[in-house]
Amino acid sequence: MTYRCTRINPYPAETPIADRQGYYLKANSVKEALDWMGRRFPGEEFTIEIWQ
Repeated sequence: MTYRCTRINPYPAETPIADRQGYYLKANSVKEALDWMGRRFPGEEFTIEIWQ
């Protein structure tokens, strides 16, 4: 399944626009997608939704 993950925390000014639009991950579960985002962005919070 594909999930769209978006960081909730404010983005630093130098963050590319593509990164601000979210990350599209293929994962077996919401937890797996959340774990991936947590490793990539430690200490941050995210929204995760199923993407079709």
